[in-house]
Amino acid sequence: MGKAKKGSLIIVGAGAAGLIAASELAGKFQVTVLEASDTTGGRIRTIDGMEAGAEFVHGELPLTMELAKKAGATLEKTGGHFYQVSDCDWRRQDDIIEGWDLLLQKMEALKDDITLDAFLETNFAGGEYEELRRRTRAYASGFDVADPVKASVKALYREWSQGMDEMYRIKEGYAAITDHLQQQCEAAGCRILTNKKVKQADWEQDRVKVYTDDGETFEAQKLILTLPAGIMQRKLASHSINITPPLDSYDTAWEQIGYGSVLKILLKFKEAFWAEQQEEVGFVISDQPIPTWWTQLPYDEPLLTGWIGGPYALQWDNKTDEEILEHAVTSLSRIFRRTVTDITALLESHQILRWHTIETALGAYSYETPLSAEARALLMTPVAGTLYFAGEALYNGPHPGTVEAALYSGKEVAERIIGDLAD
Repeated sequence: MGKAKKGSLIIVGAGAAGLIAASELAGKFQVTVLEASDTTGGRIRTIDGMEAGAEFVHGELPLTMELAKKAGATLEKTGGHFYQVSDCDWRRQDDIIEGWDLLLQKMEALKDDITLDAFLETNFAGGEYEELRRRTRAYASGFDVADPVKASVKALYREWSQGMDEMYRIKEGYAAITDHLQQQCEAAGCRILTNKKVKQADWEQDRVKVYTDDGETFEAQKLILTLPAGIMQRKLASHSINITPPLDSYDTAWEQIGYGSVLKILLKFKEAFWAEQQEEVGFVISDQPIPTWWTQLPYDEPLLTGWIGGPYALQWDNKTDEEILEHAVTSLSRIFRRTVTDITALLESHQILRWHTIETALGAYSYETPLSAEARALLMTPVAGTLYFAGEALYNGPHPGTVEAALYSGKEVAERIIGDLAD
């Protein structure tokens, strides 16, 4: 392998982590970003004003808000009420789950980390806790896209004990942030190449050579891999990368990171018929096949989003998109007490996203297992000062599984590389 040009870097993946890393490094170094899909943004997908991927800003997140401001985007609080709907009975939802305080107390008292399933079966085994167990598992799966059999209780406690952050929407869509980062990168001389699926990466200290499936090769001094955890975990996936020499301990560490999926259903209607049902409907949690729905508040868009997270999303794999749409309409019919015919007549368009089947993602976002902290520490350690990893799964902070996490991780790696190359 020939000597690489000093100060040259390749970044694989043009999602939030890859783009912010590139924006920090472009202008200082020769940067090439290789993206497998035909567009940038990664798991951010704003399509015709609809968020097919990342959607909410969970709290006043510094990097996200700073970049939104620089992009000229507007953030507004979501507003609206949370409703629980069971047997067509609508109730404002104040507490997430009955018995929640006791649950948190026992989680806090836990000495050694275990999985959520093991914790529930140990501490809430009786029949009187059946509903608490069911709803806790559903919440972990729905909100954190976590598999209760794998999810870390200590990590869930850190998150859940903080309560619900104020949620914001980006009026122009999340893509405003990644579009802004892309413009910054390109203005500073960074090359961003789409439709470049990297299949092989050969490395030795301070030299890397990557090969794309269209026969091109790229060489640099350092390589940053920002692929989703789902890609890194599946060596036989169509978008996986064969790294030579192999990194066996890193491969094992990736397996110890939790990574969940989402079935997301976007339904655009001719009118917001739900406004007739209750005052300021924000979120609805129901007992229907598609249980979770939300509106576009504070905006008056006639769009409803259905959501199934975690292992439950995978259970719909045997259904066609048409069957899922039928279940979605039926669920809304029962929730809002409208006939299927009425709702179907109002429906203008729909999109169904099974994130675990999208080849460039193979899931939605990460969650922690009891082994994740140690695994993440290794994955955040550069390999011979040459290979680096970044992405939301490698974020170590209070906002896991978010765009903020991806931005923070990408920026952190860029700052480390700047320091390494300055030495």
